[in-house]
Amino acid sequence: MVLVEFVLIVPFLAIMAFGLLEFTVALQRTSSTLDASRAGARVASSLGNDPTADFYALDSLRSTLSSQGLLPSVTRMVIYQAASPTAPPPSTCLAPSPSGKCDVFTAAQVKTDTAFAFDGTTGCPKAGFGYAGWCPNARIDTQTNADWVGIWVEVKPSFYTKFFGSIYTISRSTVMRVEPSPQGA
Repeated sequence: MVLVEFVLIVPFLAIMAFGLLEFTVALQRTSSTLDASRAGARVASSLGNDPTADFYALDSLRSTLSSQGLLPSVTRMVIYQAASPTAPPPSTCLAPSPSGKCDVFTAAQVKTDTAFAFDGTTGCPKAGFGYAGWCPNARIDTQTNADWVGIWVEVKPSFYTKFFGSIYTISRSTVMRVEPSPQGA
């Protein structure tokens, strides 16, 4: 009798255990994705309209994702002009053919970025390396009306057990005010 009860209960316990494992991993990956967007936003905010802002924001995001094992799962990244501290990226920036005040990078561009892929004067991604619609040199960094800069990142990691599917999508964004430069103050 005990063996029959054991056989009936074990599948439910296994499903609960796998569900808990997958939920915990998904929660950790969501947190790591948010950490990466925060790291990129901090750098973009502090460098403001410096031509190296996008390069270092992308580098910071890449480093954070890599340290958490999520770099292979990244699908794209958007640096955008936000209307407010809670504004999501404009839908035009997330479209297959982006437009608007944003810079958009594909998975390959996020993973293999080099400083040579950016214009040294404007900070814009060079032709063939991402969509350039809001270059760092166009960002307002004066004390009274500084821009809001947002970093949006999307990753598609896979489940460990594949018991609940194989891949899920996580997208997170962080918006910060562009810090005033000594010249812009």
